Amino acid sequence: MDIHGTYKYLGIYTGVGRNSASHVTKKLEKHLSQLSKAPLKPQQRLFFLRVHVLPGLYHDLVLDKQSRALLVAIDRMSRKAVRRWLHLPQDVPRALIHAQNVEGRLGLPELTAQIPLMRSARVEKLFARAERGNDPVLAAIVQFSKELREQRRHSADGVKCYTTTVTNRSGREQATASALHISCDGAGLTDCRQVLAVSRWVSSGNLLMSRKSYTDALYVRAGCDRGAE
Repeated sequence: MDIHGTYKYLGIYTGVGRNSASHVTKKLEKHLSQLSKAPLKPQQRLFFLRVHVLPGLYHDLVLDKQSRALLVAIDRMSRKAVRRWLHLPQDVPRALIHAQNVEGRLGLPELTAQIPLMRSARVEKLFARAERGNDPVLAAIVQFSKELREQRRHSADGVKCYTTTVTNRSGREQATASALHISCDGAGLTDCRQVLAVSRWVSSGNLLMSRKSYTDALYVRAGCDRGAE
């Protein structure tokens, strides 16, 4: 390996010539292309994207340094694929895609808020383990690591999620739900959480629902017409 080469350490590409952002985006593009070409129903594509593809990026995004611009780009790529699979119009707000299934929506992870919160949680666990004093090596690393202290200080300020600053997963979910319910498209979904069973079909990937039945049901919930094919 020359001085410009890269290598993988604990699943993360490192080295002078690394381009981790390009690696992550290419990985997502590959999976989105595979899902689009596979003979799957829309609900099956959504299930694999939500449960397997996006969580498969967490390791790279949480443990490596990634910019907010990259997280925004990944969210846009994911939403674009979902709109194409479901033929959703462009004016459907993003909260309809990212709000939790119990709110009657698709439950797609929104990484611009989720990844910083996950990274913050890992840093807090490191400090908690160091404070217990069971691992002197970890305690020394935490004590003298300027980067970890800076990350902890930055995380204390919270993460912007729609119009709210949140510091944990619960706050993120509430902020997304609020953004959904104050919109014209999501105002009628305010009471969905009271009866969880009425939203299970959205995320189950159920093979019994035809493509048309599934998309038509989503259009009714979103209060929209079919978008461009």
